[in-house]
Amino acid sequence: MGLLHDLEDQLLRDELSKKQQQLEQAHAMLIKHHEKTQDLEYRQQKSVHALREEQISKQHESELRNQKEYMDRAERELLRRHALELKQQPKSLKVRTPHWTMVKREMANANFPSFVFKQQKELQIRKQFRETCKTQTIQYKALKRQILQTTPKEEQKAVIKQLKEEQHRKLTLLGDQYEQSIADMLQKQSLRLDESQEVECHQLKDRLQYELDILTAYQSKNRMQAQAQRDRERKELEDRVSVRRALLESKC
Repeated sequence: MGLLHDLEDQLLRDELSKKQQQLEQAHAMLIKHHEKTQDLEYRQQKSVHALREEQISKQHESELRNQKEYMDRAERELLRRHALELKQQPKSLKVRTPHWTMVKREMANANFPSFVFKQQKELQIRKQFRETCKTQTIQYKALKRQILQTTPKEEQKAVIKQLKEEQHRKLTLLGDQYEQSIADMLQKQSLRLDESQEVECHQLKDRLQYELDILTAYQSKNRMQAQAQRDRERKELEDRVSVRRALLESKC
C-alpha cells in the first residue's frame, strides 16, 4: 500500500510538473508573440509617421516654391510695367522757334503755331505761349502803326526792318523759354514717376514678404500639430503595449 501511494504521488507530481512546463511554454509563446506584435506595431507606426512627415515636407516645399514663383512673377511684372511707363514717358518735346516768315503768316492770319501736348500741364504751357505770342503780335502791330505815322517815309523801311528783327528776337526768346518750361516739367514728372515707382516697389515687397511670413507661420503650426499627433499616437501605442504586457504577466 505504501509503495502504491508513493507511486501515485510521483505520477501526480509528474503530471503537475508537465502541466507547469506546458503553461510556462504557452506563456513564453504568448510573450514572444506579444514582442513580435509589439515590434510590428512599432515598425508600422514608424513607417506611417515617416510617410506622413514626408508628405507634409513635400507639400510645404511645393507651397514655398509656388509662393516664390508667384513673388518673382509679381516683381517681374512690376518691373516690366515700370519700364513701360518710363518708355512711354516723353523724353523731350522739341520745339523749333518759328521761322520769321511763318510767324509773319501766322500773325496775319491770327493763327498761331499748334503743338501737340498730351498732358494738362503741357496744355497750360501751350496756352501761355500762344497768349504771349498774341500779346507780342498786338504790340508789334501797334508799334508798327505808330512808327508809320511818326517816321518820315524815307526812314520807314529801315525802322520797320529793325522792328521785325526785334520781334523775331523776342519770339526766339519765347521759344527758348517755352522749351525750358517743358524740360523742367518733364524733369519733375520723371522725379515723381521715379518716386512713385520706388514707393510701389516697397509696397509690393512688403506685401509679398507678409504673405510669405503668413505661409511660413502656417507651415510651422502645421508641423507642430503633426508632431504633437505623432507623439500622441506613440504614447497611445506604448500604453497599449504596456497594458497588454501587464495582462500577460498577471496570467503567469
